[in-house]
Amino acid sequence: YGTAIAILRRAVKLVPYDLGTWGYFGWPLVATGAPESLEELHQILDRLLSTSPQHPGRVYWLFHRSVAFVCADECERALEAARGCTIDQPQFSLGLMHLANALGRLGRTAEAPAAAEQCLASNPLMTPAYYAQLMAVLSDQRGVVERRTQGLRTAGLLGNGG
Repeated sequence: YGTAIAILRRAVKLVPYDLGTWGYFGWPLVATGAPESLEELHQILDRLLSTSPQHPGRVYWLFHRSVAFVCADECERALEAARGCTIDQPQFSLGLMHLANALGRLGRTAEAPAAAEQCLASNPLMTPAYYAQLMAVLSDQRGVVERRTQGLRTAGLLGNGG
């Protein structure tokens, strides 16, 4: 993550108005799971969303915001951002499975399967099991992976073996 963050810092220093590049900070900053990384991401996203609310990257910015909230155990806020993300882009399968996770984390286990079904309708390969494997690739931090999959287990969408 350190290398990715350093490269992104250099890129935005060279081209500070490239909003897409700023948005890419979401991937490595949430992967660290560190509170200071999540806070930095929220600061970046606050700026992006307030200055460019119609930008095509908005879906991903809301997604990263929601993931950061899940990683900080702020699941109500995560749900709000995840809903925004999936309303803006109802075919975004990663966002839909993340929405199912956020719902499960909040104990809304009757609603989580509908989000997972919507996800599978748009991308049959994005099963809960595949999503869990992907989370383990995106971060080597056990707590981050657990927070990003725990709701699927709670909702009965993912077995204990993951």
